[in-house]
Amino acid sequence: MGATRRVRTALQASPGLQGTPFAARALSSAAEVVLESNTDAALDGVDADAPEGEVMAAAGSAAGSKPPLRPKSHKGLNTVVIDPNDYTAVPFADAGISEELSERLTARGFDGLFPIQAACLEPALSGRDVIARARTGTGKTLAFTIPILQHLLQQDREAGNAPPARGRVPRAAVLCPTRELAQQVQREIEASVPGRFSALCLYGGQSYRESERALRNGVDVIVATPGRLLDQLSKRTVDFSEISHFVLDEADRMLDMGFSDDVENVLSYMDEEKQRQVMLFSATMPPWVRSLADRHTTDAVRIDLVGDSKEKAASTISFKSLAVPEARFARRAKRAVLLNLITTYSDANTIVFVNTKSEADELCNHIGTVVACEALHGDIAQQQREVALEGFRNGRFRVLLATDVAARGLDLPDVNLVVHYDSPSDVESFLHRSGRTGRAGKEGVCIYMYERSNSGRREQQRIVREAGVKFEEIMPPKPEDVALAASAAAANSIEAV
Repeated sequence: MGATRRVRTALQASPGLQGTPFAARALSSAAEVVLESNTDAALDGVDADAPEGEVMAAAGSAAGSKPPLRPKSHKGLNTVVIDPNDYTAVPFADAGISEELSERLTARGFDGLFPIQAACLEPALSGRDVIARARTGTGKTLAFTIPILQHLLQQDREAGNAPPARGRVPRAAVLCPTRELAQQVQREIEASVPGRFSALCLYGGQSYRESERALRNGVDVIVATPGRLLDQLSKRTVDFSEISHFVLDEADRMLDMGFSDDVENVLSYMDEEKQRQVMLFSATMPPWVRSLADRHTTDAVRIDLVGDSKEKAASTISFKSLAVPEARFARRAKRAVLLNLITTYSDANTIVFVNTKSEADELCNHIGTVVACEALHGDIAQQQREVALEGFRNGRFRVLLATDVAARGLDLPDVNLVVHYDSPSDVESFLHRSGRTGRAGKEGVCIYMYERSNSGRREQQRIVREAGVKFEEIMPPKPEDVALAASAAAANSIEAV
């Protein structure tokens, strides 16, 4: 990158990131903005020990204001560091969002933008590329959905709001690692501007005939998994010629799942000469993700909600650990403890993670006589999966027994308890599982059940060391605690009726 100058300045004095009234409020608790620029000419002649104002002015000149849809003239770099524990909402009135979009978001129960959303909005609306490090559960889906929808609404207004043409090609595409995450993004788009735009979700296992019929009718946004999108591109049923916004969501997860080649091939279908906005979101930045960002973004703003923190899980999660007898000696006792944990610690939705499909089915059959539950694993047919997930969302049952297939990418609201019934295979799986609760500023509880053995304790300590979490060691709930929690739950149910 050549000689890099670091300039630290308060957000209000950062000309490269200002431009709308909301920006100062969006990051009022973010402490600092770090401006890194490889535009050496802009800093030539500025002494390293010069007054802060002189260096700020030079850096601001390098950043400048950006017209819509990114210029190709240089590769500037701005990094916005955000406090990951700040969930202060930025009012829509301060955010520069269209009235139609803000009214719809308000109707959905949102009272403003979370920091990741506010930080992404200003540069995204000005056409800048965005590279964001954010953990799951921070509100990142709306961070890219809102600016895309705002741009599409603006394009339609400029075109006289003509009725959507049949056969229109997509203007935006979002690439996701899993079908569940893709479906979540599709739902966000459709719920944010109902009836205005057609969002098509493409993933393996769905009918080609139905998706190709939808493409012939015309779509505005495609949300897809890499393999199915590449398949449709190779068949020429998807036209990328008018894509002006492209999002890579959970890029590190795509690498973990072996999709890196598919992602590269999908990107090869985009016209290099056409200006487009690229937004990349990833919890971590392994070499492939960094290379991808370097090769496919220009003039990018980096948004960082992770920073150098050793804590890799959301601060809204309360971690507890519980030693239990080895399952081979006391399987029935362990299942009884699980039921008591659910009764005592959860007043909403619970996800229990196990390691095998058979364990999910057996556990579901066992505790299903006491609590309404469903199993979710790789052998469940796609249609049955979607029915089960919808039942979980609408409250038909409140306990989900899942393998790691559900650990990332699922849109599961109001999960206030996650139980690691079986120890996860690695620390990343532990974090992905745990991230199903404590989302978007809400508090959640995560209980790690480990076997009372030397190997079990070593595994617990490894998670403490590598995941950066602190466990509160608990005992199995006492009968009186279970009875009290059950009575409170029953009273709440009666009151709700």
